[in-house]
Amino acid sequence: MTQGQDAARREVPYFENSRLMAIAINATNSNLIWRAQDKPNGQWVDDWAWVNNANQYDVMVAGVARDGSVVVLGQAKPASAVHFYVEAPDSSGAAVKWLGPVDLGLPPGVPGFSQLVTTRGGDGKVNVFGLARDTGYVWWIYENPDRIVEETITVTPPGTDKPITITVPVSAPPLTPWSAWQQLAARKLEVMTAANNGDTTIALAGTAFDDATQHIFYTRQMTPAAQAPGDWIAWVDMTQGHFDGSSPTLRLDPLGSLNVIGLGSGGEVVHTRQVPANSDSFAPWANPFQIGTAAVGIANGIDGDGHIVVVAEDGAKTVRVNTMADTETQQWSGWQILATVFQTGPMTLDYNADGRLTLFLRETSGPQRLLCKSQVAFNSSSWEASWTLLSRSALSRYGVVRDLTP
Repeated sequence: MTQGQDAARREVPYFENSRLMAIAINATNSNLIWRAQDKPNGQWVDDWAWVNNANQYDVMVAGVARDGSVVVLGQAKPASAVHFYVEAPDSSGAAVKWLGPVDLGLPPGVPGFSQLVTTRGGDGKVNVFGLARDTGYVWWIYENPDRIVEETITVTPPGTDKPITITVPVSAPPLTPWSAWQQLAARKLEVMTAANNGDTTIALAGTAFDDATQHIFYTRQMTPAAQAPGDWIAWVDMTQGHFDGSSPTLRLDPLGSLNVIGLGSGGEVVHTRQVPANSDSFAPWANPFQIGTAAVGIANGIDGDGHIVVVAEDGAKTVRVNTMADTETQQWSGWQILATVFQTGPMTLDYNADGRLTLFLRETSGPQRLLCKSQVAFNSSSWEASWTLLSRSALSRYGVVRDLTP
């Protein structure tokens, strides 16, 4: 597939009726707070509002429910427990309240999590993964799937006036909303990430210190209906001792293959993808062009044509961007300087309703503010000249989601 053919896959203008929303933990009082665009492609509302100001949190993650509402999971402190919130918007798109918290507790014997990640399963239900602080093992909890029950109804067959009674299967809510916490196969990880394969199964990747080097490990569900640890493949060492790899990020490409982008030991950006899609086979690791300096952090997103876009920051506080222009031939645009920052920190790359990408960055040190800047137009190589300051006060953690119910 050529670059032109790749672009031709998009036959209608890109549009998604969603607004960008940021969720964060205020570093001063440890409350969960949120701020969003006032409408799709709109301006950011004037200030942050509480998700909850009664509880304090030290770990959080944001995601989206099956109906498009935003969900937030936070680990409460000082007594650790995972709390679940879901957005309750009104007709104008303003989140007038958040439902919750629903207390999901913790697995028996686990003192708390160092990280939470979330994604939806094949049925659209929320799945949550926690990285145990003491062991580094991955624990899993999910919204239980709907039940299929039998319902008796009366119908009158065509051509007759005699009603008959039949039994039909119908969907019903689960008896309990959430599963129990379950531990996936023992593999000590330092950090992890989650995404969906093209067949909607969930994939996990993480960094592990193994044999005195950093390795990237990978696992996935064998079926979209997975409900037990035995429904996952064994952890796969993706770097296989060939090189040190860390900080994996995951992204589907336009051909339906899951891509893994990470960092090598020298700070080079490394990349591989499933061949074929939805398999456990990956192409040899490659460099999508050399940056020329050591990267200290990466993030990825998709442009309006579904092409993977990678951003990387270096120790000199420069952020660069690179786009996979053609999926089949693995042609990349090459690294271009996007911006400079006052402080480096965790980045997120997501798209607006009109397809323009927005880059978010929270400073790791100093004032720990959250900033963002966007492309000036759909699929443009030009970005806004200045950063938009989203938080003047310090944030300890943050996440960005697209609210599908604005």
